[in-house]
Amino acid sequence: VRQVAARVGHAPAILIDCADLLEKLNALKEAEALYTQVIDPEDWASHYRYQAGFYIRRGRYAEAEEDLAHAAEEEPWHPDTHGLQGQLMLAQGQFAKARPAFEQAARRDPHNVVWQYGIAFAYLGLGQTKESMAALEEALGRTELHEDVEEALQLLALLERARPELPDIAIARERILARKALLDQLAAQGD
Repeated sequence: VRQVAARVGHAPAILIDCADLLEKLNALKEAEALYTQVIDPEDWASHYRYQAGFYIRRGRYAEAEEDLAHAAEEEPWHPDTHGLQGQLMLAQGQFAKARPAFEQAARRDPHNVVWQYGIAFAYLGLGQTKESMAALEEALGRTELHEDVEEALQLLALLERARPELPDIAIARERILARKALLDQLAAQGD
């Protein structure tokens, strides 16, 4: 990963992939440096969003908020800007603000099922179990990719960090993992 990052020069998509891998390998300082490196003088909003996502996952909310402000200046209409704002609010326990941000992201990008998970988890944080489970079932029914399952579990981890005492978190996790098992089974049949 380090060799690829060193050789590609300024190729933002490849650098972001390298940063994502470094983060998964727990090489956090190197991952952060690569996320910072891709933000060039053109202030590309997508790169600010990638870095904001990194900061949210690490619990560095002030830095995430700053990067999201830059992204919103550049592309206030972008669904990922709204979705990441929802993630930030979810992680901070501001569920009443998270839900409309996720809803805005879902309206702007109805094909991205991850935003539906965000809506479900915001409802769960608000203690609205009926609405949460309905939104969760809708999301599960639309989930066809392993990547969506992984992102849903990351969102659930943000909720759990903010409200670890919620008993329905375990139910949501079980439902998501059951969907993952089904996707694994379907993938194995396709091989």
